[in-house]
Amino acid sequence: GKKAAFELEDLSATYFTKQGGKVYLLAKHGILSMRSNNIEVFGDVLVKDETLGMKTEKLQYEHNRNIIHSKTPVTISGDSLHITGNSIMIDLETNRTILKGDIKGTFSGNFVL
Repeated sequence: GKKAAFELEDLSATYFTKQGGKVYLLAKHGILSMRSNNIEVFGDVLVKDETLGMKTEKLQYEHNRNIIHSKTPVTISGDSLHITGNSIMIDLETNRTILKGDIKGTFSGNFVL
């Protein structure tokens, strides 16, 4: 029968947002589910766009909800900010990010929320 999941090594993927931007995903290992198109990645995980980068050890992409989430500590950094937290959820439809747990951060320059 058809294989239900593929194991990936040293993967890199590009996602296109509705606003026309690109989000890049890099990781040492991954598992792609063929039924759901969900991806679970682990090992030196990096998610980045034109302005921000997010590092963690493990995260999931849920295709039907179009969200990325991680329950392992995350670090987000960019030109004017550096934030760490224990978990994250990113909604790729609305571009909304929810960071939870022991959040620490530094902001500099003209930062608009």
